[in-house]
Amino acid sequence: MKHLVSFGLTAVLVLSLTACAAPPRTPAPETARTPETATAETAAEPSGFYRTGSTFNTGACFYSLQPHSPGYFLVTETDYATASRRALCSIPGCAHDSSDCPAWFPGTGLEYSLFTAGEDVYLYHSTPAMAYDGSWEQYRAEVVEPALENPGGHTEEELIRYYQNCYREAVTPACLYRIGEGGAVRETIELSRQIPNIGFSWCDGVALYGEYSGQNGDTEGYRISLADGQVTTFPMMANELIRGAEKDRLLTSRIVTDAPLPDPAMVGWDIYEAAMQNTVVEFDWLNPSTGTRSKVLEQPGDGTADGTAAFRGLANGMLYFVNYGEDEQAAVRALDSATGQWQTVLQTLPDPAAQLRSEPTAALPEAAESQARYLRLDGSDVWQGLNLGWILDSESGELHTVSQKVEGALYETAVMPLALTDDGRFLLCTAQKDSGEEPISAYGITDLRVEDCYSLQPVEDFLQGRTNYTPVTMPE
Repeated sequence: MKHLVSFGLTAVLVLSLTACAAPPRTPAPETARTPETATAETAAEPSGFYRTGSTFNTGACFYSLQPHSPGYFLVTETDYATASRRALCSIPGCAHDSSDCPAWFPGTGLEYSLFTAGEDVYLYHSTPAMAYDGSWEQYRAEVVEPALENPGGHTEEELIRYYQNCYREAVTPACLYRIGEGGAVRETIELSRQIPNIGFSWCDGVALYGEYSGQNGDTEGYRISLADGQVTTFPMMANELIRGAEKDRLLTSRIVTDAPLPDPAMVGWDIYEAAMQNTVVEFDWLNPSTGTRSKVLEQPGDGTADGTAAFRGLANGMLYFVNYGEDEQAAVRALDSATGQWQTVLQTLPDPAAQLRSEPTAALPEAAESQARYLRLDGSDVWQGLNLGWILDSESGELHTVSQKVEGALYETAVMPLALTDDGRFLLCTAQKDSGEEPISAYGITDLRVEDCYSLQPVEDFLQGRTNYTPVTMPE
């Protein structure tokens, strides 16, 4: 009997609290908070919307997920002031190799959203993409035993540990984790009810926001309270997607039609795609607290699923669009949402392979506002690897070609900024090295598991092509 329930195409991640052998130490205090046990003192005021992501920039620190084998990752903190990176754990003597460590989580981190609120670091763990409703014994018989027949150079103990993590993740519902006091404590915040596999990509300092659309296009907005895990909803229009957010408003887009779109399963994709050619796309500001909305832009749809493949993101009130056609429009344009005026950002692309990155690094509002000045373009003219890079200064209009390359990378790769610090430096991945760990994959995917080496450098020095990096150190 099969117990796997698919909620999407994302691979199963690993989230368990399975402890491994480690030197004696004091485990981190871990608590669970529910809507019933939460206290009023956890309440806070909204700070304005900002993005969550697999990495997060506060302007003073950079948080990321560092994978390890077999099958776990650590939440790490890079302190810009000291140019140092550590596991987000302050437990004396901790080896950071089991659930005793506040920074330790099983899996690869691909289904987690990372962000900060107040003094704490949060991870949102979504409903597993491949949920499992059976016992460990059933999972072992269906999944683990076949894998043990072809161990691929791994010991049985390693594989069991890996699949125990896979199982625990598959039966763990959506929840929040809070790491507090600089890595001294970790808390699990349970949700008030189960929700679909939703990406909650936006936070206002007190809650997470996302949306879910059914097969018929009906859309509902979701909100998760950071204080107690309470799940509430807010109304959205049919076929509406959250595309960005600033201040107290979400930027949404939706396909507008004179008649309901046909179901492609009933009429076929040819008829559905023909109907999509007659649509328009409307961008709106939506305040989820009050339900008020105002139109920002309306333009013809392009026949894609969301109607606007050209949209590349929102930054400082500007909606960025690319144009890869042969018409006379600029390659990159931006709409000022305050004035409704279009601006030419880049008349022509520096290379046919150049791509404007869709989303900047997730960051707190002030940090996001600062780093939005520098638009990142990259591309490739080789068979593998992003070897081309450019930085467009949106204030001066100057386009800088990135000449620096990542040392030790398997494929030629341009060095690109990961984040901008409050004191005007870029955080960069300037080198890669073999982590020395043999990865395990439940799906047979080759994972090179390289270790990124970070550096800091003044913005102007980077834009001038210099390599006077300040390496970010890690404890032995």
